[in-house]
Amino acid sequence: MLKDLYIENLAIIKKLTINFESGLTVFTGETGAGKSIIIDAVNLILGSRGSKNLIRTGEKSCFVSAIFQNLNDELLEKLRDLNFKLEKDEELFISMEFFVDSKNVCRLNGKPCTVSMLKEISEYLITIHGQHDNHTLFNSDNQRYLIDKFGKLDEDIYKYKEEYFKYCNLKRQIEDMNVDDAYRQRQIDILKFQINDIEEADLKPNEEEELIKKKNYIQNYENIKHNILKSLSLIDGDNDTQGIISLLIKLEKCLARCEKLSNVNEMLSVVKDAQYSINDVFHELNNLANNENLEDLNINEIEDRLDVWYKIKRKYGNSYDEIMDFYKRISEEFNQISMYDQNKEDLEKLLEKQYFVVKDIAEKISIKRKNVAKKFVEQVMMYLKKLNLPNVVFNVEFSKVDFNNFGNDRLEFLITTNVGESLKLLSKVASGGEIARVMLSIKSVLADNDLVDTVIFDEIDIGISGSTAYNMGSLMKKLAGAKQVVAITHSAQIASIANKHFFVSKKIEGQQTFTQIKNLDYEERKYELARILGGITITDITLKNAQELLEQTNFKKNLKLKENVL
Repeated sequence: MLKDLYIENLAIIKKLTINFESGLTVFTGETGAGKSIIIDAVNLILGSRGSKNLIRTGEKSCFVSAIFQNLNDELLEKLRDLNFKLEKDEELFISMEFFVDSKNVCRLNGKPCTVSMLKEISEYLITIHGQHDNHTLFNSDNQRYLIDKFGKLDEDIYKYKEEYFKYCNLKRQIEDMNVDDAYRQRQIDILKFQINDIEEADLKPNEEEELIKKKNYIQNYENIKHNILKSLSLIDGDNDTQGIISLLIKLEKCLARCEKLSNVNEMLSVVKDAQYSINDVFHELNNLANNENLEDLNINEIEDRLDVWYKIKRKYGNSYDEIMDFYKRISEEFNQISMYDQNKEDLEKLLEKQYFVVKDIAEKISIKRKNVAKKFVEQVMMYLKKLNLPNVVFNVEFSKVDFNNFGNDRLEFLITTNVGESLKLLSKVASGGEIARVMLSIKSVLADNDLVDTVIFDEIDIGISGSTAYNMGSLMKKLAGAKQVVAITHSAQIASIANKHFFVSKKIEGQQTFTQIKNLDYEERKYELARILGGITITDITLKNAQELLEQTNFKKNLKLKENVL
């Protein structure tokens, strides 16, 4: 529950600390005194984005913080999901600071967090109901949510959603297949062309590299042939010059005549070896010069083949491996699309089967909802009659709609408050005061099922007075037995029942206006109730009436008499 709320530089509030307790707490005061600012501060703690217009005039920033204690297990689990680990007996500290010229800063127990995180945990902290919030009761989805919450149908809904999402996924796949049949045919034509294009190219591994080598060899062939013939001439000689072989033979004869040299034999051996080696070179060059296969190589054929490679690479990949990977992918895609009719038939069979799975679960949920709705109606009616609607008839009407995330039920709250009138939609016949009573009754019915520990009612008693207001306060007080309840009210009857009563006022100092909040003791409460009952002039009669209200609640002996100016 909410323990402390601190507000600094928010609108006309300079600095305020409000200490909350369990039970029913009320705030009263003149219109414009700043009661709505308290709601603004709580909304900021719950993840509402702060407007720079809320910053007090002349200040550069605004700061709001709240401390919560006695945290419920669901909140602790949600905090753990968000990487904020707290123990059961620890307190939760939330702060929000926003600036005129920079970004907002949110913190959970001193650690930075985001506004979205605050919104995620807000549903476990505080619920705020106001005159405008009552209109959420008109929404069919919200009405269905209330019934599901009362019936604790979360597990049933979760199971249904799992199967419904499978159904939607199958349906979406079939729709995608049906939507663009022309596109599918275009894809088949494109894939077929690409597959044929690659297959007709008949590419071989390493083929391109070999072709490039041959092309370079052929392009250099004339130069190569010229040098081969010249090399043969140098070795064998021609009409004008002697070749290397002839010269080596002459060298050998000359050395042979030098018998007296000590190493002549070694030199002769080197020369003979040179003759053999040169002869080998001569024969190899001669074979190359007479090689008919070299002449048969066609440069045009090679270039045509390389052109095929160039075109295929430009379209499908930069190498043989990349082209083959592409070919494999498009072949698989072609086979899959080509089996469209079979795939579609299989999906349609699965969809039909899944439809009956979803339908079965939805029907079971619908039966449970109708049983839950009967109990819900009985309890809401009981509370409405306590709120001075003796002739009220309240009911829940069911109708069928297409399957959605929560089944195929549409719920509508129907009501009549007058004898002889037929049931009509809540939004069509109920007044603001009646809707407020319906909302309070529903909140009371849901008290045990609601995860939120703190409920704030923001002036939901507008248009209600007398015994009805007293009964509304009594219902709030009963709700405060299970929840911490805070009410901003203009009703003396509701204020008289509260465990704690804060008075909100404003004062002017110099050229500035300040909101101040005071925790009232018994006598102060009596005068405040008299002000609410009688207006500006407080008479002995209004004071007596105020005292009677307080005495009826039997709170005089239980009230704290110590004044606490905040």
